[in-house]
Amino acid sequence: VRGYDVHGIVVVDDGGGYGNVAALREYAASQSSSHVRGQEFPFARQSYQVDPMDSILSLPPLPPEPEPLTSWYQSAEVEKGLDAFEDRLEYLWNKERGREDQLLSEGYFTLP
Repeated sequence: VRGYDVHGIVVVDDGGGYGNVAALREYAASQSSSHVRGQEFPFARQSYQVDPMDSILSLPPLPPEPEPLTSWYQSAEVEKGLDAFEDRLEYLWNKERGREDQLLSEGYFTLP
């Protein structure tokens, strides 16, 4: 345990077919199913629900330089992906804030 949680990863495709999103999702799924998914961490007093499909986002390749990124950001694929990713992170943030509020109400002033 390093003292932080990774709730999401965004990977921009390099356009050459060398992306590692599939490997990242496979690794995250193996970790969440064998170590995390639905199991209590006694030291953290919480359960994690990790979904590699929602938590690891692959975006299309960036346009070549010096083309501006404006049209890339406005593309339907990028907007849809980033919106869904933001919703996921907001959900996790609110869940974590609720956990912290609960711990404070129980008299914990630091995370166990």
